[in-house]
Amino acid sequence: MIHSFESSPVISYHLMYLRDKNTEPSQFREHLIQLGTFLGYEIARALPKRQKKVLTPMNYEATAEVLHNSSTVLIAILRAALPLTEGLLRILHCDVGFVGLSRDEETLKPRFRYAGDIDVEDKNVVYADTMIATGGSIIELDRIVCEKGKPKRKVLAGAISTDYSLDRIKKAIPEIEIYVAGIDNKVYEEGFIAPGLNGKGYIVPGLGDAGDRSFGKTV
Repeated sequence: MIHSFESSPVISYHLMYLRDKNTEPSQFREHLIQLGTFLGYEIARALPKRQKKVLTPMNYEATAEVLHNSSTVLIAILRAALPLTEGLLRILHCDVGFVGLSRDEETLKPRFRYAGDIDVEDKNVVYADTMIATGGSIIELDRIVCEKGKPKRKVLAGAISTDYSLDRIKKAIPEIEIYVAGIDNKVYEEGFIAPGLNGKGYIVPGLGDAGDRSFGKTV
């Protein structure tokens, strides 16, 4: 199932600042964090819960339904997903794993850089990536994760995607549940790979390179 939230005024507000090329890095990161928090709320609805009892100041017991944190692991793609991950963690409060992937600008295929020791066996795994352009990085991430164990459930959280990327991901990982703030599919010009995806594999109108805009360019 695919959940998108571009019609939400809260999401629209944050996307406006993320798309604005004049938004400073510190503000850009903060708006990504807020997007992650919003997506975390939505994802949390479907994750396992447990009952927790507390004692109130009136010396009465009260019961709350809280997330079963130990059953979930969040896996972030370095480095662009870091602010989004911070927002997700404000809600999910779970363990985090990191995988380093970069894109070959000639082939548009992901290149593996790094993967930590991640326990995913029988866990609810939440993948986090800010820009889901071609879907290649998520498909490669899933391959890496499944080499380490068999997740119980797979969820993807992202800021902006395209119909092209979501179609590719669903074909490769049919069981995955997808939560994205917005889907760019309205611009299609000559030389584009698909609506919302130009010939260089960048989302249009998009918001640029999320890693560079969050942390500056690296060489």
